[in-house]
Amino acid sequence: EQQADALATAFYQHLFAIDGSAARLFAATNMEAQRTKLTQSLAVVVAALDDPDRLLPPLAALGKRHAGYGVDDRHFDTVGDALLWALSDVLGEAFTTDVRDAWARAYAVVASIMRRALERRRPATAPAKRATCRCRRSSIIDCGASRSSSSARRASASFTSCRPRRRSRPS
Repeated sequence: EQQADALATAFYQHLFAIDGSAARLFAATNMEAQRTKLTQSLAVVVAALDDPDRLLPPLAALGKRHAGYGVDDRHFDTVGDALLWALSDVLGEAFTTDVRDAWARAYAVVASIMRRALERRRPATAPAKRATCRCRRSSIIDCGASRSSSSARRASASFTSCRPRRRSRPS
């Protein structure tokens, strides 16, 4: 228990030292609860390493949730570095090259599953902002002023009033 808390504390100290943007993601987080979540997650990973199929659903769900937290792909690299650094601090001489390599491989599996889920959760490109006509009832693309390309350009440039285009009734 003490070693797990020491690991989690060292992990977040190192993560925030390595990556200030990661620290901002946790600005409003209860760090005591977060450290508990981290140690529980690590215990699940260690227990399921011999059964990777058991890891897929919870790690994919975790990756999807992280998309909503503002996590970027690059954060996975700094998390891996912070984890290995924290393990080195806590385990001391027991953190041999073999132990380091085993943890690095385990984290690589975790990160690849979470990265894939994160990528699937996010759109490939952010939708472009649509200019809104002064009437505020429709976007430039949908407004009556967009019937011709020249009027659409004028409408988008000046935000003139428009009449929303009538939608045709289905037959």
